[in-house]
Amino acid sequence: MRFEGLDVIDVCGIASDSLSAVAISSRGEVLWLKDVSKRDEPLVMRLTDIEGQVYRVLATNQHLFMLSSKALYVWSHLVESVLLNQDSTRQSFPHVLPVEAVDMSLLNNDKLMLVMGTNSIKSFKIDDIFRNSSSLSSISRLEDFTPRWVSEDVEQIQIQKFAA
Repeated sequence: MRFEGLDVIDVCGIASDSLSAVAISSRGEVLWLKDVSKRDEPLVMRLTDIEGQVYRVLATNQHLFMLSSKALYVWSHLVESVLLNQDSTRQSFPHVLPVEAVDMSLLNNDKLMLVMGTNSIKSFKIDDIFRNSSSLSSISRLEDFTPRWVSEDVEQIQIQKFAA
């Protein structure tokens, strides 16, 4: 799948038992793919009020994580809302943690590890993010938009082994 005008920089699966995925562009446009085995047009929306360059996206079956050069943004229960209910939730309060991290990874869908720019790794439980209400940002809108997308097949060939 290719999207005209979108620079997709990262993609992640939602859960090990799911065919759903989320991709993100360098400008914070999110593509929701309900089933990657089908050619259904994804639900696409733009995250607004994001500071810094977008680096990475991760998701559990409930929460969306987006890392930029300025902060970690976490939208609670957005994944289940979008993928199960096809509800793009026009207004959402992301939890914003101002960090200068360069990468992130999920562990067992309950811990998040951040690679910091200072040669260190920070790890914390995802539930702890939601306990700290002081990290709430102002209202962040999710705007729908419809890019033109193109699907291309990859030619597959079978390679035969020859006996020597």
